[in-house]
Amino acid sequence: MDIRELEYELLKVLYDNRRIQLLADRVEALTGYPVYFTSVNWDALALSPGVHPEELVKKSALFSGKQDKRQFYQEYCEKKAEITHLIAKSPCIRTIHGVPYLFANAALDSSHVGTVVFPRYPKAFEEINRPVLDVILRVFAICVSASLGYLQNISNTNWERILLKLINHSITDISTLEHEIKGNSEITAPSRFRIYVLRIRGIDITLTPAYKLLSDYFQGIQTFRCWIQYEGCIVLLSDDQSAPSEDPALLQDSAFLRLIRENGILLGYSEASDRLLDCAGLYYQAKTAAHFADRWNAELHVASYESCKLYDLLYHVQSPTGSLQLFMSDSVRLIQEYDQAHETRYMSILTTLVGNRFSLTNTANQLFIHKSTLTYHMKKMSSLFQIDWDDLEQMLHVQLTLFMMQTFLRS
Repeated sequence: MDIRELEYELLKVLYDNRRIQLLADRVEALTGYPVYFTSVNWDALALSPGVHPEELVKKSALFSGKQDKRQFYQEYCEKKAEITHLIAKSPCIRTIHGVPYLFANAALDSSHVGTVVFPRYPKAFEEINRPVLDVILRVFAICVSASLGYLQNISNTNWERILLKLINHSITDISTLEHEIKGNSEITAPSRFRIYVLRIRGIDITLTPAYKLLSDYFQGIQTFRCWIQYEGCIVLLSDDQSAPSEDPALLQDSAFLRLIRENGILLGYSEASDRLLDCAGLYYQAKTAAHFADRWNAELHVASYESCKLYDLLYHVQSPTGSLQLFMSDSVRLIQEYDQAHETRYMSILTTLVGNRFSLTNTANQLFIHKSTLTYHMKKMSSLFQIDWDDLEQMLHVQLTLFMMQTFLRS
């Protein structure tokens, strides 16, 4: 399991009120090490199954015997200050009562929210798997913030309130819209705009580290009117004066594209409009495009509704009765049978070509082969499977077949 898959797996605990206990259980199951989490005051928040209660680092474990309150409190403060100073160099290993402990601080927005403790940790400090530990610390910090209700929320300005009512169908006619806008000087309709949807596969994006990164990014740009949280996604209303043949302004920002690529964010965007009452339909378009971005564009996870509206139409048509194999392209079926018989990868070449809109350069780069090698394979596929790459009707049939395989034939 790579680091991103580990983070997705751990973030699933956020949907449960027992999220910190579930996180402790899951960390021990995935790493093999007992672990427990403490608050900033060293109160134990959750113990994994392998942790013994006597291993907790707290007042009852640090002191024994009868002492007067003043002496006890003074020693406790000194001991707490000593440990706090040590783990300030997070992470660190310290031996307590002959047992090695790994301490690491979790922080959110530079504020200490708790500590992750691995008792009986056998590795030397230099051998700590730091990327794995960093993921555990991030998820723990988010869990603490979610439990305390500290997750950042988007301010409820007039623009955001209007957008929410538009996309959830609370405003459906011009008179209601005019009533909402009347008296709000900051509500000025853009002459042309799009709706964008940003989401992460399988989890509410607002509960991930990517949400804070996006929030910080949006504070520094002026190419949009507002953004809101809705249905586990971020919905953005953006001004758009680009020509029909151009990419929207937001997608010309290299820093933004790098941000979504590095954080596994799926992005779909709608067609352009000049009517605010179209927002509900444009939201549907952007959400649908984000869905197909997940299926078709593995490199960047970005899609426009314009590029997938035909597939959206097919997706909502009742699937044909009988075997879907009857509707498949003969060429695709031949490729499947040939790959199975000869252990070749022609289907991978075909799906990558389609996913890159038949761009030879992008396809070759994604397959890590030379462009001339890709051309050679395509010529061989033409000979073996009767494919005419210049036949638009056949290429459409091939794309529809691949769509049906991904949508209707997927188990």
